[in-house]
Amino acid sequence: MEKKNRLFYSLIIALIIIIVTLFLTLSVYFNAFHLRDYFKQSDYHHWFTWIGTIYIAIITPVYYLLKRRYTKYYDLLSTHHIFGNLLAVMLISLHFSHQISRPPQAFPDLGTGFALYVTAITLVITGFLLKFSQLKIIGRKNIRFIHTGVTLTFYIIIFIHIFHGLAK
Repeated sequence: MEKKNRLFYSLIIALIIIIVTLFLTLSVYFNAFHLRDYFKQSDYHHWFTWIGTIYIAIITPVYYLLKRRYTKYYDLLSTHHIFGNLLAVMLISLHFSHQISRPPQAFPDLGTGFALYVTAITLVITGFLLKFSQLKIIGRKNIRFIHTGVTLTFYIIIFIHIFHGLAK
């Protein structure tokens, strides 16, 4: 029963993080929340996305290795993985919403950035399904396969996005 309660509270916290992410993302997009008032540099949103992306890029393989080696700490590692990645995606979302809220004359090339954002959101959705749903219809193996494949795609797109940005 205790494990079921922990899962329920984890679900509530995850949903709160998602709701806060949506609120902040929409606030930045509609210019209702000006982060420049708090961060005087104009490229604050790049720092957010760097922190979020580096976190995901480093912690994901560390999580994968540690969960296999230290199985008795699986619940702790899983919790850290889930909430850390949700907060990292929140930072990435702030950057993305800032980019797409720019005026038409300064609108960015969204190619690799859009692909990277869609990949990050897909990781959140599939991870959410793996952790919090029973998946009797689709099957856990199918979702895990998609989650793993999208994780690899995330790494490929990160490198392409960085090299694309450096070429400018």
